[in-house]
Amino acid sequence: MMVKEKNKKVREVLFSFVLAIVLMIFPVASGIIVTVNNINMPQMYWVQGAFMLASISVPLCILFITNTNLNQIGFSKVKKGSIKTVLYFFPIIAAKMGYLFFEFKQSRGILA
Repeated sequence: MMVKEKNKKVREVLFSFVLAIVLMIFPVASGIIVTVNNINMPQMYWVQGAFMLASISVPLCILFITNTNLNQIGFSKVKKGSIKTVLYFFPIIAAKMGYLFFEFKQSRGILA
């Protein structure tokens, strides 16, 4: 019985590593495409956004096909008392969205 539990844990760890490698392939490929083709900034954001979407959707499809719970690969639910910690990152993400949609340009650290 202990051997089965150990094998299950090893299999889950290996599966997590495979998903991590799949997650890393797409951003690296987008960086290579942008660098090799000398793509300008707005197009670069779209290419990287598309590849980031692919890097999230492909592992989620793999998880859906294999019927794997997110708890098995390290995700857990938000606890009731920790919602403030989770919402701490929301303004940072919202501020960065402006760069994607409105193409703010930085000049010496000041938004122009």
